[in-house]
Amino acid sequence: MAVKDWPKVAIIVLNWNGWRDTIECLESLQRLTYPAVDRIILVDNGSTDDSLEKIKAWARGEIPVVSSVLSGASAAKPVTWVEYTQSVAEQGGCAEKEYLLRAAPAGQRLVIIQIEENLGFAGGMNVGIKYAGTQGAEYVWLVNNDTVVAPDALTNLVSRIVGMDSVGIAGPLELDYYHPRKVVDSVWIVRPWRGVIGGASKFLRFDERGCANVELVSGFNMLVSVTALRDVGLMDEQFFLYAEDTEWCIRMRRKGWKLVYIPASQVWHKRSQSTGWGSPLMYYYTTRNQLRLFSMYFPYFVPCAFARSMLRAIKLLGHRKWAQSLAVVEGCLDWAMGRYGRASKYSPTRRFNANAMSLMSLGQEEKVNP
Repeated sequence: MAVKDWPKVAIIVLNWNGWRDTIECLESLQRLTYPAVDRIILVDNGSTDDSLEKIKAWARGEIPVVSSVLSGASAAKPVTWVEYTQSVAEQGGCAEKEYLLRAAPAGQRLVIIQIEENLGFAGGMNVGIKYAGTQGAEYVWLVNNDTVVAPDALTNLVSRIVGMDSVGIAGPLELDYYHPRKVVDSVWIVRPWRGVIGGASKFLRFDERGCANVELVSGFNMLVSVTALRDVGLMDEQFFLYAEDTEWCIRMRRKGWKLVYIPASQVWHKRSQSTGWGSPLMYYYTTRNQLRLFSMYFPYFVPCAFARSMLRAIKLLGHRKWAQSLAVVEGCLDWAMGRYGRASKYSPTRRFNANAMSLMSLGQEEKVNP
């Protein structure tokens, strides 16, 4: 296709106290071969670690990126950036800054949106989506900041769904950043009778384009149709952390939109950098939000999900994981009381270094070591 025929894509990255991961992600996005990247939108979710100044220093070429995945010379610097508050961004920015941005080369356009507080994954991404929607993007690519994308990752996603009917979300192959050849489950299925949402079958049916229709796509990386967005709506911010991507996928499919998995597109993921593998925060939100999700879409199987949560709390208690067990119980209580959104006791206050530990899919049975 000619450049003018490629759909215009806005890329959205959410940062929260994680500038080192973020600049590595941004560096990889600068190296994309996709010819119609409109802009990269960096939403800062109320960081308190001087993230914005570090990201701007990277954009000026003052901070080199250290990466075990990226190789070769750094992408072109300086990067042209404009900065907006949340309210200005959601109204479409301002003409003077937009003119400055359009004058820059495609790979060097960065929009920084500063949010005053941590709105969670859904809330932060929704701010970026609202802004992208005012700029005529045909797709938004939601990219976790703790990922590194292959140069052809976006091209492989878009080229395979152009001309396909009713594709709402396309997802790539997820690889472990710390073990770059290791494949991680990035497509899931619902098993309501067991009270879980877990990894999909390895035996997916692929069409001649290399696409497989799937039930759920991981929110770590999603290419989302703006047309589908207008039909289905934004992510549900009441989840705050975890399960918002699952609920969005279910809503998409129930509205008639397809979800496709495209393993030709490759993305390396560090996983659990913000919340931490096995942290009480993780157990609280996964428990509460899974129960909410089942209440919304699989009400007859809520007892299965609740029983599984109680079993999880007992297992954690048996391994002397007192705080984690309490977090599961409190997640159940807040679900029962209808308390959603950001929980004051379990508000993220720092980042974790998950290293090679993998965060399992929501609701899967954990292997809890003593």
